[in-house]
Amino acid sequence: MREQGPNNKIGEFLKRKRETLNESLAEVSGAVEIDIDTLQRIEIGVEMPSEDILMLLMSHLRVSEPEARKILQLANYNASESEQPFDEQMARQIFMLMPWSAQVLYADDLEITMGDHGLVLNFVQPGANGQPMPVSRIGISYELAVKLQRQLKISTQPIKPKLIAPPKNKD
Repeated sequence: MREQGPNNKIGEFLKRKRETLNESLAEVSGAVEIDIDTLQRIEIGVEMPSEDILMLLMSHLRVSEPEARKILQLANYNASESEQPFDEQMARQIFMLMPWSAQVLYADDLEITMGDHGLVLNFVQPGANGQPMPVSRIGISYELAVKLQRQLKISTQPIKPKLIAPPKNKD
């Protein structure tokens, strides 16, 4: 039996998180922009992700801060930095980083799932074999969903022309 090294522990952890979220290898690899084969090698412990990719994976898989601390410590990218005290504010900033793209993605359909804290909007297009293929995934709070609903209602109402009262006669 193979020894359980840091690559294996990190890979198994990431795989469990992915499976808990019911996401496929394709969905996760697409979200962090790596090959499916690369993600598979990471999950089975053959390959250690770069620090940037690990951060993106943990962010996408919604890894809690305590779990992320353990994983980052286990990864041990820079031993001299890991001996320094953990900077909570820096960790929060890192978890807020997401790749930015000005590209506009269009979707033909929308799948909505509800959770404890809000909605997850899965924008999809028909893929190969007619299976839905995710284009983008966005989470929003219930408060934002209500605001969006109000805005959609306003924008779909027909515009009523304002009537101007005729001038009054000065007789």
